[in-house]
Amino acid sequence: MTPKHIVPFAALALLTACGSKEKTDTGASASATASSEPAHHKMGGAASAMPSGTAAAMPTGSAQVLPTTTTAGPKWLTGIPVKPATAKAGDRVWTLTPDAAPEHVLFGVVEVDSLQPDGLTTVGLTRTGDKWVKDAGAAAKHMHMPGALASAAQTVDVAKIKNGDIVIAPVFGYHTTAAHVIKVAGTTATVKYVDGDKVHEETTDYAMPLAKGIAPFAYVAVKSGAGYKEILVAAVVDDQVYGVDEAGTFYKAAKADVKPLNVVWKDRKKGDKVVVFDASGNSDSVIDTVSVEKWVYKVKAGGAEKRVPFYAVVDSL
Repeated sequence: MTPKHIVPFAALALLTACGSKEKTDTGASASATASSEPAHHKMGGAASAMPSGTAAAMPTGSAQVLPTTTTAGPKWLTGIPVKPATAKAGDRVWTLTPDAAPEHVLFGVVEVDSLQPDGLTTVGLTRTGDKWVKDAGAAAKHMHMPGALASAAQTVDVAKIKNGDIVIAPVFGYHTTAAHVIKVAGTTATVKYVDGDKVHEETTDYAMPLAKGIAPFAYVAVKSGAGYKEILVAAVVDDQVYGVDEAGTFYKAAKADVKPLNVVWKDRKKGDKVVVFDASGNSDSVIDTVSVEKWVYKVKAGGAEKRVPFYAVVDSL
């Protein structure tokens, strides 16, 4: 059987799937830095390839107390504190790794290949049948990934995932996204997730409950110019929050420039007043159409009508 690649994250896939494409955020605040251009995050087997280009160096924001990374590599690694990894070779972890596009990142589950003083060498995963295995391709391996950004990847049973939970889960052939658990059997969960305006089913061995507050596996709003961008948090290290937006753009921000979002999977109706996030940032809007109950809504955002997933819609900011 041909292996299927597990594609780590770029969070709000629907927006890109509908054709929106974020431009360079030239107005970001000094404490919230983003990479120079978005990546297309709906990817196939080559998604874990090492970036092949460079981008202008980003400002590092607030001064770090800990030593920071100095090894050659993608510019987004600059300024991330060097902390000893708690994982060991063979462990599977949630972390950020380079995307195929320069200076963009993926968030998902990978395997630790080896340890270095300044971080980890990670290997992407593929699936053959129902088994998760290391990807043998050279492009799936990444050296000097920061240990500070890695957290243990727990299987569904260890994470105590239950039927009905809203989780953050890696989806084969797609990416890491918010999903609704409809069945749990041992170490595997069956989940539903949205791609475009369609809801699909998939199984996963790994998932984490959707978090609240400013914490890993939570959606938050990051100050960006005069507004906010929504990101999925990958790690919080001291006063710094690290994550990615729907296009795979890496964000680092001080907690003072981050607001928690109350993302819920619930019934909404036409006429409800909401705050919507898209590639242009946040905007006050009104639900025009419930495209897929609890999953997809048609709204006006960024001056245009578009369909957005439930996790890009909140009651207030």
